[in-house]
Amino acid sequence: MADHSLKLTFPCDPSVLRVVRLAASSMAMDVGFGINDLDDLSLAVDELTSALLESATGEVEVRIVVDDFGVTVTGVATDSTGVELNDLAVSILNAATDRFTVREDGYSMVKLRADVG
Repeated sequence: MADHSLKLTFPCDPSVLRVVRLAASSMAMDVGFGINDLDDLSLAVDELTSALLESATGEVEVRIVVDDFGVTVTGVATDSTGVELNDLAVSILNAATDRFTVREDGYSMVKLRADVG
């Protein structure tokens, strides 16, 4: 399967979080994610995108890329006061993702399929 990607650009509005979660989960289902991995992905996207939205004052862009191995989600804010995660969020992300990074203006995370990771 070739890489498939989706780019969502939206104003800083927490109500859009549901759309980001659904898009990531839907795309992950297409590459064979099981229910537990879908739950982990949804939780991780929620934590990271929520933190980004809390720090943003302008537009937010989230890009979701799926391939045969898993899903990569990146989020960037055009105007951010600095993305910060509390200790609980870091613990959740360590358990729910294979890899994540947080920058001042955004984040990146990877979730591999269970049969790949």
